[in-house]
Amino acid sequence: MVGSPTDGCRTRSFWGQGVASRALALLLEAVRVRPLFARAASDNVRSLKVLQRAGFTITGTDTGFANGRNAEVEETSGDEAGALSSE
Repeated sequence: MVGSPTDGCRTRSFWGQGVASRALALLLEAVRVRPLFARAASDNVRSLKVLQRAGFTITGTDTGFANGRNAEVEETSGDEAGALSSE
């Protein structure tokens, strides 16, 4: 989506070192607007675990365009702190 904040760690040398978890924790501290919504490719188990450990609750799935894959993918969406999603 043009103009929306997105996150993506494409440098494999950082995978498994907690970089995404720490970055998300810092974001959650800095951004006080709630509810927050997130999404990740449904087959991206590591990203989904990062979101769940940070307190995001899975709310559903949808299809979206993944820039890194240059393709439409199934995405799992969620919201933070148990807020109810209207999606």
